[in-house]
Amino acid sequence: MQVQDPIHLLKVEHDATLAELESMELAVADLNGARRAQALATLQKGLDFLEHEVRAHGQLEEDVLYPALDSMFPSRPWMSCWRSTRSCGGDGPAPARDAQARTAHQ
Repeated sequence: MQVQDPIHLLKVEHDATLAELESMELAVADLNGARRAQALATLQKGLDFLEHEVRAHGQLEEDVLYPALDSMFPSRPWMSCWRSTRSCGGDGPAPARDAQARTAHQ
């Protein structure tokens, strides 16, 4: 499927992410049952999806969507927060935080 409208593309990707998360949630319920192997496979597939597709989606939002919104609504200070921290929590630039998270989980 090819999506021409970038906003529609982001919505399609959001919907796919929600569907993947729902599938993972259902798989967790099967971890202690007879379908454990299938549940683990579903969870691994979901983790792969989150690692690759959702990370790319988030990067697209940060690189394209947020700067566009920031330029359209310069009086909204919350938009500029995304450029440096992904949130206004002040816990550092996103790439550094991502690298720290990956290092901590290894």
